[in-house]
Amino acid sequence: MKQFNKVAELYANVRPTYPRQVYVEILERNGNVRFQQAVDIGSGAGHSTVGLELISNQITGVEPGDQLRLEAINKFTDYQFISGSGENTTLPDDYADLITVATAFYWMDRQKTIHEISRIVKPKGILALYRYLFPKIMSDANAVLVQHCEKYWDKYRDPRLVCEDDSDKLLAASGLFSDIERFPVENIWNLSVDRFVGFLRSTSYVSKYLEEIGDGAENYLHELSVALADANGADMLDVNFDIHMILAKSSKG
Repeated sequence: MKQFNKVAELYANVRPTYPRQVYVEILERNGNVRFQQAVDIGSGAGHSTVGLELISNQITGVEPGDQLRLEAINKFTDYQFISGSGENTTLPDDYADLITVATAFYWMDRQKTIHEISRIVKPKGILALYRYLFPKIMSDANAVLVQHCEKYWDKYRDPRLVCEDDSDKLLAASGLFSDIERFPVENIWNLSVDRFVGFLRSTSYVSKYLEEIGDGAENYLHELSVALADANGADMLDVNFDIHMILAKSSKG
């Protein structure tokens, strides 16, 4: 998670947000009744906050990265963003009726985080985990993306980024959550090549590769941008960031 804090401003500006349907699905699990208090663990620069505003009256972001947290504080002045982690949110028992973790759960000690979430969620409260996987460009430019990943970035990709997500099984095994569902949500973005390369630059694996090549980083990114645009035949890319969602209900109460 420290890797993202190093590129906090870039992370805030280029990362795609989550589609409205994610929050529609969460609200439906609550009988289409707005939540009183949501907690977004690993809240980063506030990418989930935009959607949570649609379904919750109050939002608390929990984020260990100081620079990422500052980005969120400056952007969303009506909500609080505190220092903490999935394993130790520092929040009181039975604090929230909705807990969300977006594209961050696999970076945490998931066993400890599940118990921490169970502690701070209210009886029968909702847990929503959602993440997008490695992006797919919906044109010939995807071959360029795959080639660069295999040749340059793969060795920096944490195994947690490529393994099948078994978080639903961990939730079931814990006995702390019930009504566990897992399903996809479509999430296609139309992005300029520059913004998409900015997204890649914000990832843990590409940023580590850029650190390795040092002074050659900007030239590498320029060549990648040109290759993507040439293969695509245009500057705007349709990129699939489809969401994998897991919804569950606290077994307390």
